[in-house]
Amino acid sequence: MRKGEFSKMVITRELHQKFVKEFPEYKDMKWEEFYNSWLEIAEKIRHEAVNNPLGVKLGSYNGELKIQYIPYKLSTINKGQSQKEGMEIRPHNFDSKGKPARVKWERRWAVKFNKILQFYAFDETRELTKAAGEYILKNPTQIRVARTTIGGPSVWRPKIKK
Repeated sequence: MRKGEFSKMVITRELHQKFVKEFPEYKDMKWEEFYNSWLEIAEKIRHEAVNNPLGVKLGSYNGELKIQYIPYKLSTINKGQSQKEGMEIRPHNFDSKGKPARVKWERRWAVKFNKILQFYAFDETRELTKAAGEYILKNPTQIRVARTTIGGPSVWRPKIKK
């Protein structure tokens, strides 16, 4: 983990104990079973976020995960490969028709109901990035363009005269 980044383990033994107390029908569930069931849920969410062109909505007003093209003015460059070749080389797994794509955590709507989301960030895992890269190469026309604007007045909000 890089300097200035923080991580929190969500699936803990404390959560397992609370779960077993709250749901007595699962009192015989061992820690390994509990942990593996959460890993399966996370894998299903990753799979759906990558393979569904509309993404996946996360529960409890936590936003959406989806793959989108970044606006065309933003360019990504593979610096290591570019230095070897002596010309700009774009990452092969996230490049399609000159538009870079990425896994995006969309939380604009959810933050209205869950104010704490503004203090969190999303950093995708290696498995998610690899799966997204494979999907982008196979289905470049299935991915939508992000609504993000690059400076200047937004197309989505009307200009307000002062």
